[in-house]
Amino acid sequence: MKQASATQPDYCGYFCDGIVAYTDNSYIMTNLLEKAISEISKLPEEDQDKYARLLFATLESDKKVRATFGPTIDKLGALFEKAKKAYHEGKNDPA
Repeated sequence: MKQASATQPDYCGYFCDGIVAYTDNSYIMTNLLEKAISEISKLPEEDQDKYARLLFATLESDKKVRATFGPTIDKLGALFEKAKKAYHEGKNDPA
């Protein structure tokens, strides 16, 4: 498994402010994800595959939720932020 680290980036990666950016695939990996993958890479292959399947299943599930509820989720998020702001400003009573 090809692995990059903060002290020795692989051929396509570079490091900046705690984020690993790979120019060949145009994606950014956070430090937390990099740490998780690093820990998983130390496990036996069978366990690595279990985590990979779990990650892919989670990604697929997220895609379905976003496809089904995407606009609604955004609207609910905006309403939540508006209500939270009003609450902190004392403009609404949760009781």
